Amino acid sequence: MQNKNNERMSKKYLEIYEVWQLYEKYKIIIRFEKFLIRNTVRLLGYRIAILLIRWVEKKIPLNSKLQKYIKYILKINLYKIYSNIALGTKNLKEYIKIKKEWAAYSIDESEDTDCIETSKLYLNLIKKYCDSSLHKNQKKRIDSYAHGKPVREIYIYGPNSTKNFIAGRNDRIFCFSKPLTNKNKIPGNSILFLNSYTFQRLSMESKNELSQKYKKIFVHCKVSCIKKPFIQADFPLGSNIASPMGLMRIIYCLKRKYKNIKYEIDGFDLYTSKQAYSGHILTDVKYKEENERELVLFQSLAFHDPLFNFLYMKEEFKKINILKSQNLRKIIKKTPDQYMELLFNARKYEPEFTV
Repeated sequence: MQNKNNERMSKKYLEIYEVWQLYEKYKIIIRFEKFLIRNTVRLLGYRIAILLIRWVEKKIPLNSKLQKYIKYILKINLYKIYSNIALGTKNLKEYIKIKKEWAAYSIDESEDTDCIETSKLYLNLIKKYCDSSLHKNQKKRIDSYAHGKPVREIYIYGPNSTKNFIAGRNDRIFCFSKPLTNKNKIPGNSILFLNSYTFQRLSMESKNELSQKYKKIFVHCKVSCIKKPFIQADFPLGSNIASPMGLMRIIYCLKRKYKNIKYEIDGFDLYTSKQAYSGHILTDVKYKEENERELVLFQSLAFHDPLFNFLYMKEEFKKINILKSQNLRKIIKKTPDQYMELLFNARKYEPEFTV
């Protein structure tokens, strides 16, 4: 079982890197390095890849900026592998330790502004919420939410809502994180948000159908060319080390488009339910075999970082008006270790790693 899981994860491995000023000048060298990292992991597996990457990284001198750049890419890929191992084996204390080291290293060595700022934010969130809850056993709770003078209500319908969508009031804006099934009646003032995974798998016919159903369609994707009627969505702060997931990206985008909003949020449980997607939205993930489905979810969680997403949401929810949304509020009020325990218990796919 251990070798099988290692093989599945290593074959899916995709290296990370950053675009520094040197990138254009040494693009071929950096691309070759990326190719070597990716295929070392995919062909040899995590155990041997870690040994080789670590050996090479230590052998590289720091006599030039290019050498520093090459060394940095090797190092952050080691951090990525280590953090995936800690997350996959449900070792929260080790996971936080690795992320803190990664963030500190990026602040000192990176030339990417987003990475540096994300790392600073992550360390501040860990210091504020994790250090106290894990080491002092002090439960930090969110009991108050920002209040202003909302002039508009937005209902956000998430991928794991237990109820079928019914539009009801027509004075609201309705937002969807996934396309609804064909049996749902979609109100005219609806906004659809698509992530990169979903958008890239849509056929041209499906894209045309969606553009007829939704008033606006925002796409969170940095690798595809977004053309009308689709709209490139704004991204919150994020980098290779961590980034906000679907709900917080949606709220970030909505805050930039509308002022004085009150939100009602349904169908978001931060992957703490064993069933990650309900039957009311369209996604090919829920039709995959269980192991493959959990692997896709694990990759998404590892890419964004579920701990960062939880801490970021915990902080940002203090700044927005929330209407109802009791289920999500209960989750956000939990301490980081309580939330991660819920997440670990819900996810069935447990890759067993050896290092």
